[in-house]
Amino acid sequence: GGVYLGAENSGNWPITGGTGDFLGVTGVVEETFDDTTLSSTRVIRITDNPPSTQRPTESPTVAVPPTSAPTISQEPSFAPFDVVCRGTTIIETHAWTQPIVLANGTLVGDPSITGPGDVWTNVGTVFDDTGVRPLGFLGEMCTVVDFNDKWFCEGTYRDLRGCSGQLTFSGVYLGSQLGGNWSILGGTGDFEGATGSVQEMFDENDLTSTRVISISEFREPTDTPTTLPTELITEFPTFAPPPTSPPITESPTEALTEFPTFVPAPIVCQDTIIVETHFWLSPIITASGDLIFGDPSATGPGDVWTNVATVVVGSQQSGLIGEMCTVIDGNDKWFCEGTYRNLGGCSGQLTFSGTYDGSQLGGNWSITGGTGDFEGVDGQVLESFNENTFMSTREITITEARVRTARPTSAPTPTMAPQTLNPTS
Repeated sequence: GGVYLGAENSGNWPITGGTGDFLGVTGVVEETFDDTTLSSTRVIRITDNPPSTQRPTESPTVAVPPTSAPTISQEPSFAPFDVVCRGTTIIETHAWTQPIVLANGTLVGDPSITGPGDVWTNVGTVFDDTGVRPLGFLGEMCTVVDFNDKWFCEGTYRDLRGCSGQLTFSGVYLGSQLGGNWSILGGTGDFEGATGSVQEMFDENDLTSTRVISISEFREPTDTPTTLPTELITEFPTFAPPPTSPPITESPTEALTEFPTFVPAPIVCQDTIIVETHFWLSPIITASGDLIFGDPSATGPGDVWTNVATVVVGSQQSGLIGEMCTVIDGNDKWFCEGTYRNLGGCSGQLTFSGTYDGSQLGGNWSITGGTGDFEGVDGQVLESFNENTFMSTREITITEARVRTARPTSAPTPTMAPQTLNPTS
């Protein structure tokens, strides 16, 4: 999160975290945009990539009020993966002064009037339950999924009582009561494989949000959950079982090694084909703020499709998915990122991009990467949508998982200046 000055066509953003090769990094991203050639040049300065071998013994001093974001030098150091992040309850408070952006572009400050496509973003310092002692840093975005007050949130915490990483959660936020109750879908870094809940209360007088984050479990590669939280499953109607998926082999027994070593995905998540189905009952939100139900043929650039649903593999309720797909251009190209929990034994974030033909109700995407069990994977996602049952069927083919055995100790030295791009070529 940072500042982009449109008048100067330049931006300056502190790095709050990352995954994969960028796990635990800090630094800054500087960007300049040439509106003549439509080319953007970024200078990414990675100033700190600690090896996650030691936890800070004391919290950093952040001499800023709750409504201000810390400078880069005030960023807390990255916390290693440790038992301190398991089986624990963390209470944090943060100021939430940014407005809600409705799907039609209107800005409001009242969460009781939200609807599908509305977005609430926040970047700022995180404090303890007294609102005085700084704990770390938070950058996140929450999107309203449907008319039942269901929200889908993705955020990056840096040093939340010693825990750092991305955290994904979904559930109901009742604007009339200024409170939310979400289930944790997954995470990265110290939140890798986490389950649990997030409860939130918002004080509209001082614009302060208080969260109780309960982390109840970390799934190891040898675990394959067979049940899901009943409060999420019962929200979805029953339906006929989908086509039977190919058999899935058992997960390996070796445990995760210590960061920063990159651990290969379990064998069950490599060189395999997984067929899953899920309801997609949420509307498409167009760039102009209109809602489209069940007709992806009318999409255009900037349109967004969000979804949180139970995933079925074979005839079994296998897991959960929370994701967001965005239309990139006028050629039906989509970009999707989502979090799967227990997709045939695999959990993590999965990112893919490609063409979705709305007239044929089908998509063909290439996998661009992932986290957790999908770390470094390649492959493709084929999707078909039944507009009568609102059921989406995906065939996910994972062909490879990139394995890294060590983290680079230094950045390469640039040997050439950025080239000028010709947008007409």
